[in-house]
Amino acid sequence: MKEKLDSDFSRHNDGLHIDTQVQQLAAVVTRFQVTDQNRWKRLFDTSARERAAVGINGALVFVDADTPEYMIVIYQVDDIRRAKAYLTLQRNTDREFEVGVSEMQIWLGVEP
Repeated sequence: MKEKLDSDFSRHNDGLHIDTQVQQLAAVVTRFQVTDQNRWKRLFDTSARERAAVGINGALVFVDADTPEYMIVIYQVDDIRRAKAYLTLQRNTDREFEVGVSEMQIWLGVEP
C-alpha cells in the first residue's frame, strides 16, 4: 500500500547525502452498511477520477468478514483533511444513501 518513499541518495562533495524529507503515509478507513453492494460498487468505480482529484490515490474494498452486509474501504490519501471533507460532502452522502449506504463510520490515520 505504500506508494513510494522520496528518499534521494545522491553523491555530494562531502560524501553520500540522504534526503530525509519522506512523505508521511495517511489513510482514511470507512465502514458502512449497504443494502445493495453491486450498486454501491458501480457508484464507487465511477467516482475514481473525483477521488484522485482530491488526493485519494487508491483504495482497497472489503466485505466485513463478520457482518457481510457491511463494507470496509481503506483509502490511501495525500491530505487526510481534504479526503475526509470529500468523503463527507453532502452530495456524496446523498449519492451513497441512494444506493443503500447507512451507518458510515470514518477513521483517520497517519503513519507513526
